[in-house]
Amino acid sequence: MKSVAVLFPSLLLLSGVMGQPTTPPPFCNGGMLPCGLNAVCDAATDMCVCNPSTTGTPRVACAASGRCLCTALADPVFKLFDPSTTPGTSIKVNLPCSVELTRGFAAGGCFFERILAHPDPRTEGNRVFVKEVEVVSSLPSVRFTVNNNGVQTVSGTGAAVTASNAGGFNTGTMAGCNNLMVSLNSTYGGAAVDLPGPISNSDPGLCGNCDGTMENVGSTSASQLSYFMQFITETNFQKGPHATVCGMIRNTVRFVCGSGAAGDVKRNNAAAVCEPYIQNFGICVQKSTQGTAAAISTYDQVLEKFRMCINNVCGGNTATACSNIAALASSSGCAPPSPAAAQCNP
Repeated sequence: MKSVAVLFPSLLLLSGVMGQPTTPPPFCNGGMLPCGLNAVCDAATDMCVCNPSTTGTPRVACAASGRCLCTALADPVFKLFDPSTTPGTSIKVNLPCSVELTRGFAAGGCFFERILAHPDPRTEGNRVFVKEVEVVSSLPSVRFTVNNNGVQTVSGTGAAVTASNAGGFNTGTMAGCNNLMVSLNSTYGGAAVDLPGPISNSDPGLCGNCDGTMENVGSTSASQLSYFMQFITETNFQKGPHATVCGMIRNTVRFVCGSGAAGDVKRNNAAAVCEPYIQNFGICVQKSTQGTAAAISTYDQVLEKFRMCINNVCGGNTATACSNIAALASSSGCAPPSPAAAQCNP
């Protein structure tokens, strides 16, 4: 799958080149901005660039050709696994929900039940930050997390996970899977996962399967939001203050919008109608309580109205979704969503 980048403002997975040792990353911007693993600061431009024979997101990580690198950078921007030298596509969606990056069999006889990105509770307007990356592996059996506190083995003894830190990036390297590497720097909003793909799976997750092609999980014309919504994980794997409502959004997308070509059409229509609400109107409501005790509960209400919008559109009640969104503006003090979706103005 080609890279998709912009989901969580600060998700970024880092990895070494084919598991080789890396040196601490250099800094740009007068020593204030760290470059990712296998990247250097170009003196002429004062910008991070990947080392020769590697590709990736230099602010986060670069990896050798043939490795599967998935990165996320603040705002957020996600880039999917892709073994080619092309940078891939970008996707940006600001929903504070845990998402599944990938699952399936990888080189070295490994099976990953899921690799997840969890959001940070802090928000800045329409920005969501990645707080933690979680790896759940069956072959070998181990479950570990990487966050700003370091690397923690949660359970399992099937593989050793080695912790390291360079340039503010906490990195966990998993033995036995051609050195799977996961890195995160929540201060600078970057995260990365480097796998020895390609990945063999039927439910590839946001990052895909590293075979260089788009997955058959939605049309290539689908909006970023429509694509992202497919990979919100179920409630029991959600983390963060909005875990419950995020799990409900996931269930609505899966069970009301459905799957296959018909599901693609419904989900795309729901994204078109509901995205202006969550990206414009919802941000205004969120900002009105930012920094207060009511911030989380208020944004939960925004997310629930977003879920109801999806439910109405996928359930065949687009007119109801449009009228509900319009009615919210008068009671909130925020301007109505703009531009309104074409589906609301037939």
